[in-house]
Amino acid sequence: VIGSVERVEADFSLNIAITQDREEKVDCTIGYHVEPITFATSKPRLLNQALALLRPFTPEVWAAFVATLVMVGPFYYLVCRWSCYHLTPSPPSAIKASLLVFGACFNQSVKWVSGLCPRMFIMTYVLTMFVAVTMYVAMLTATLTLPALSPTLNSLEELVQSDFSWGIQLVYQGLEPCPSLDECINQARDTKYAFITWRTYLEDRIAV
Repeated sequence: VIGSVERVEADFSLNIAITQDREEKVDCTIGYHVEPITFATSKPRLLNQALALLRPFTPEVWAAFVATLVMVGPFYYLVCRWSCYHLTPSPPSAIKASLLVFGACFNQSVKWVSGLCPRMFIMTYVLTMFVAVTMYVAMLTATLTLPALSPTLNSLEELVQSDFSWGIQLVYQGLEPCPSLDECINQARDTKYAFITWRTYLEDRIAV
């Protein structure tokens, strides 16, 4: 297009981006319309419902939850041994203490050691687990009520960090060129591919 104007094969051209290289070849008027860049991707898809039980919490939260279950049992055993060694019956063993802690997490009836320190320790644990389990149940209910969809991309930063491949029309160097508009729209619709182009250009073609 720019070459045709430069060679006087065309009088003028519309809908072009003003760049330094182009201004050296042709005379550009004041920009009359700021055209936003957009990218087309496939519609969000349903996520695997088999993983719905794990989806309410992030991997970091699950790791913290499991670590808490693993560590609180031995800590409870040590607190009982340190502060209630004189009580009868004797404090629970390490394995039994871990089982008590695990059962309490799932609202099982548990008989705790009667000492002050163990009760304070386990009260903190029970309250923490109650909040965590309540949040999990609420988030799980919401997840099962509304089927989860794959995340959408709203910025170029999200696009770069995603597992999408991406390309543009042959305007900038160093990026994957797009052979044709229709081909790239179809590729964006059917695969994990983000097609970057002018918004109006894309909307007009999709409307047709």
